[in-house]
Amino acid sequence: MNQPTGLTGPTGATGPIGRPGARVLLRVAIVVAVLLALVLVETSSRSGVLWRLTTFTYQVNVLAAAFYAWSLVSSRADTRPGLRGAVVLYVVVAGLVWNVFLTDQSMGYTPANVLLHVVMPVLAMGDWLLVGRSQGDVRWWQPIAWLAYPVAYLGLALAVLNEAGRRAPYYFLDPGSVGAAAVAGNIGLLALGFVGLGYVISALGRVAVAARPEPLHPALPTPP
Repeated sequence: MNQPTGLTGPTGATGPIGRPGARVLLRVAIVVAVLLALVLVETSSRSGVLWRLTTFTYQVNVLAAAFYAWSLVSSRADTRPGLRGAVVLYVVVAGLVWNVFLTDQSMGYTPANVLLHVVMPVLAMGDWLLVGRSQGDVRWWQPIAWLAYPVAYLGLALAVLNEAGRRAPYYFLDPGSVGAAAVAGNIGLLALGFVGLGYVISALGRVAVAARPEPLHPALPTPP
């Protein structure tokens, strides 16, 4: 007896993109995009990639690569919608902020910047909308909890990086560039942006799951 296509296992790992192989290809593409960007920066810039790991963008893209690599070897990753949603949010925010405010301050649309700030947000959102069903289970409080990492990074930027002989990685967090009052205002706007976009991403995940037909499960084998 032929089994229907688009089957899903108990973790709901596949989605409307069809077969599990498509899920794997999408997530391999995410991991490869980050690794390729890191290699390009390390081999084509005088300063290399190490100091760039002080930036929110590079940290969250490495985090995303680690998460999706984990998802390729363990189905448990797809049962953690809170962690998965946080990864998507961070990558999308990093892309939006860079494209709107920072292109003129970071060498523009180089291949590495395109991979990290354009390709990665698109791939991460595509995975969120098309792969699995657990993203419909994000709790109401989790978009607020997703602020934990940005707050920790903010502490690093203000308390450490501004005292380490160079400006904060982002001028809008540097009191020496824009003033303390502007930094305080920018922090408030960023916090609102993170939480608001977190709820938008959570809602889009629920809508995407609800819009799909229920997954087909393989029939039990017929006894001989």
